[in-house]
Amino acid sequence: MTFKKKLYIILFSGVFLAFILSFISKHYTIAFAQQECLPYKVFFIEKGKIPYRGEYVYFKGTHVPFYGEKIRLVKLLVATPYEDIIVERTKKPETRKITIKGIEKEYTVKSYVKVPYKAMELPTFEKGSTGKILPQLPEGLITLKGYFVIGTHEGSYDSRYFGAIPEGDILGKAHPIL
Repeated sequence: MTFKKKLYIILFSGVFLAFILSFISKHYTIAFAQQECLPYKVFFIEKGKIPYRGEYVYFKGTHVPFYGEKIRLVKLLVATPYEDIIVERTKKPETRKITIKGIEKEYTVKSYVKVPYKAMELPTFEKGSTGKILPQLPEGLITLKGYFVIGTHEGSYDSRYFGAIPEGDILGKAHPIL
């Protein structure tokens, strides 16, 4: 094989590889979990897909207090727009012990968020693991205008505190890998 043919093969292979990588990066990406709020650490992301209830969602933190536009999150989608959730304040002081990053602490329960579709009752706490006072949803029946997402760890910072995320913040559907 001549040098010229080898050069053409290398150039064609490089262009082909660049085309494939460009296609993949436009439609897919990988996300790594930074916190203990989910049982998985690595996710394969399908960009532009809206997940169904019970699937993982990849979204930007634009409407998440303490976060922002550049932060990307993965959570479990448990309720969709126009579904109802119920927020009930606790009647008497209540505490729970939670272990976060290997440290067990006692947290004060402020309310419970009930997700009727999943028959879930999720506690909300007064303060987070850093000691910051956490925002609380208003008490009562709430008809969602966005997507209600949670972490599977009881101490997760999720829609129980910042409310539903708008569809415009959803970047894709997340598939757990590891």
